Amino acid sequence: MSIYIEITTDFHWEPELHELWPDGDAPDDIDADTVATLIRKAGGVRRVLRDWNLIDDLELHVIVRRDNPQWQGDQVLFGEPPPRELFSSAAVTP
Repeated sequence: MSIYIEITTDFHWEPELHELWPDGDAPDDIDADTVATLIRKAGGVRRVLRDWNLIDDLELHVIVRRDNPQWQGDQVLFGEPPPRELFSSAAVTP
């Protein structure tokens, strides 16, 4: 039996500069690497999610695909054959 499980996270935040650099010491030239470096210096993803109170809004999405035990081929006498794979998804919210 084949099974595929995927867990992703959905999080969106558009911080103001003062939220990332509360001391007013934001660099003049900010790009994605600058913000990534700030996150690393603050302790990494897990610590930033916790310390910046972002984890409360985190949502996980779960997808499971697996073989359908009822599927025995595309050839059936009547109607449509059962799907070859079964698919389910769910959201896990705080």
